[in-house]
Amino acid sequence: MKILKKILPCLTLILTLFLTGCTNQSYSLIVNSDDSSTLKVKYVVDSDTYDLLDSYDLDKDYNFEKKETSSNPIEQCDVLFQETAAVFSQYGFRIKPVNDAVEIGFEAEKQYASIDELNKDLPSMYNDGLINFTGEVKVTKNLLKKEYLFSGKVKYLLDPDTEISEEDKNKILDFYDPSSLHAKVSMRMPGDLVAHDGKIEEGMAIYTATYNDNKEVPVHLKTKITNKSMQMIIITGGIVIVAVGGLFVSRFIRKKKEQRNNQEMYEDETM
Repeated sequence: MKILKKILPCLTLILTLFLTGCTNQSYSLIVNSDDSSTLKVKYVVDSDTYDLLDSYDLDKDYNFEKKETSSNPIEQCDVLFQETAAVFSQYGFRIKPVNDAVEIGFEAEKQYASIDELNKDLPSMYNDGLINFTGEVKVTKNLLKKEYLFSGKVKYLLDPDTEISEEDKNKILDFYDPSSLHAKVSMRMPGDLVAHDGKIEEGMAIYTATYNDNKEVPVHLKTKITNKSMQMIIITGGIVIVAVGGLFVSRFIRKKKEQRNNQEMYEDETM
């Protein structure tokens, strides 16, 4: 997301955080038991940081214009986010602008009818540099259970093509702390939790990569749906088999005993 390059040198880093997609990023993925899913993406920056940029007389040579009265949600977004919001829209996401006293940015949401659709979209958007979160959902099932396994990663890295001198970076870090910037993944899949490498908050598995990490954070989550009806059928069937088997064994033993008794009686009579 490179919209603006003509800026004051001391603001290079902050503006780059806006323009390379490295604002605060939230990814919410919910997979349902019918294998449909919902992916929500939120890109925002806090209002204080935004006001810091807005307080400077910058050469804003944008291709977009914010139109709050427009019915187009992309045009309702702040100009710094419209280009990225437009790309999400091309991927089939519904766009919702975020313009309040706390955050500036947008939210994007997309419904997927199948796991295959989701698995195709995530790496495509990641490779295009649109999101910093990717992975794959694998589903395995048999008569007794259905398991979901997500394997992926999230990162918070600046665009490697961005050229920021150490001098400019040190200038901006003197009065701006980017350590709070983060990319956060919240995920929930059907069934009982089996394993994860994040943390659990309100039923969601949480994974966070921060600006200071400067590395990829693994995202793994495994859940299981147990087919309790089939289990009950198998247990009941087992009980019936044991009971019937026990009945046959009991009858067999009784019959053998009767035969032995009859034989003994016959031997006594012949003596």
